[in-house]
Amino acid sequence: MSSPILLLLVLMLIGSFAQRVTGMGFGLVVSPFVVLLLGPYSGVMILNLAAVVSATLVLTRVWRDVDWHRLALLAPTTLLGIVAGGMLAHALAADWLELIVGGLLVVGLATSQLIGRTGFVGRSKNWTIGSGFAAGVMNSAAGIGGPAMTVCAVLTRWPQRSFSATLQPFFMMTGVASFITKYVIDPERMLQLDWIVWAGVLTAILLGVGLGGLVAHRISATVGRRVVYGLSYAGGLLTLLKGLAAVIG
Repeated sequence: MSSPILLLLVLMLIGSFAQRVTGMGFGLVVSPFVVLLLGPYSGVMILNLAAVVSATLVLTRVWRDVDWHRLALLAPTTLLGIVAGGMLAHALAADWLELIVGGLLVVGLATSQLIGRTGFVGRSKNWTIGSGFAAGVMNSAAGIGGPAMTVCAVLTRWPQRSFSATLQPFFMMTGVASFITKYVIDPERMLQLDWIVWAGVLTAILLGVGLGGLVAHRISATVGRRVVYGLSYAGGLLTLLKGLAAVIG
């Protein structure tokens, strides 16, 4: 098995581990590195499928805390955003798409952190609806819907336990919808992987979720989020710089 595939499996394990411990982090950690390994279009499609598996496994442990009403409120605009993001990804050259993926991740992370320092509370449902659209665009184009949802949670004072649980069916929905949208738009750009690679991806995700479950109660959410954000910033900056260098060059 080649070094890029082994690295892909390690990333899947780390991402699913982070997802189990913090409720989010799979796309944030894995997306920029998968883009660098497999390309910005097909790489994100594979990430979408893997995110569905990871979120499904985590959901079996947290489904009692899911806010299904808020998920239903998010769904329509999120799906619209996914279609818009898929069309954007299809229209852009690979270099520009890498630049946008890295930029979206860095800006999204920074915004979600800065918003948390304000005392503003978004009481209108429009904040939730708008966040859904932004998350849909970012998930379809870059495989990262987490930052937009974090902004939504901070603005609306969404309780952490319910927010973390609701993210799992949300990521399942966005992962499936993003993959289908991009496959329908351009099926020829789907990267073909051997069955043994898919089996390895599934095993890595199962192992990551299992290990995360063993230590989730021993790791504070704050520490977990800091690690996730640190890895995400590093990957986002690498992807951004690679895309920028290609565009300028």
